[in-house]
Amino acid sequence: MERQTKYNPDPAYLRDLLAQAGITSSLAARILQYQGLELNRRAMRHYLSGRSRFPYAVQVAMEDLAENPPRKEDYPWSNGSGNGGA
Repeated sequence: MERQTKYNPDPAYLRDLLAQAGITSSLAARILQYQGLELNRRAMRHYLSGRSRFPYAVQVAMEDLAENPPRKEDYPWSNGSGNGGA
């Protein structure tokens, strides 16, 4: 069944999703890029600060990460500690 999520543009909601996923904003941006979304770390910082409104697609992708936290083997460039890897 597909999730029926309402758009919540509040930056606090995005920060909560990051905390639930147990990852940094830098790692989240990298994962979302890997998944095909067009964003970078600066855009993620702007979303989190409220400087820019994040797209619904980012919200849905972050909700998925919060429900299914990334594992090291899912993203080979991640060191698995949530600090962005390299």
